[in-house]
Amino acid sequence: LLLTLGTGLGGGVITDGRLFPGGLGRGVELGHMLLHAGGRLCTCGQKGCAECYCSATALAKAGRRSLARAPHSLLAEKTKGRPERVTAKLVTDCAELGDPTAAALFDEYIDELAAFLSSLVNLLDPEVMAIGGGLGQSGEALCGPLRQRTAERCFYHSCGRIVPAALGNDAGILGAALAGAEHN
Repeated sequence: LLLTLGTGLGGGVITDGRLFPGGLGRGVELGHMLLHAGGRLCTCGQKGCAECYCSATALAKAGRRSLARAPHSLLAEKTKGRPERVTAKLVTDCAELGDPTAAALFDEYIDELAAFLSSLVNLLDPEVMAIGGGLGQSGEALCGPLRQRTAERCFYHSCGRIVPAALGNDAGILGAALAGAEHN
């Protein structure tokens, strides 16, 4: 299973070394699985999609919302209070530097992502879940707590490995290119 945590929440299911095309050949839309019934409005028009909570965009939006509540945070200092300067990377960097506001945002983000991953584990029982995209570059700062929280929520007594994607931020685009090449 590959997830890309970027502008959206992308992903693919790999089985027997091949991308799973879906039962009707349309692939899978992991980012548009329901995570919170009646939750935040998604760009697809539905409410509560995982993408609204688990993408890098979701973390950046949470950081922007925090500026008014925490005007003295490191996040506010680094952006000079300007919401348009908040990125997911900046939130994770400030969290790693010990900013309590950013750390709380990152912690909440990890909880949402763990809830999503545990549902995928319960559904698919994947051997490996590779995390790519911009946030995938957070490495163990993301994957360490994500492993623990996902395992706590899974039906099974253990779950597959959660690892940073070997191709980092390029994992999703390279996977899409390979999938396109397979269909030609």
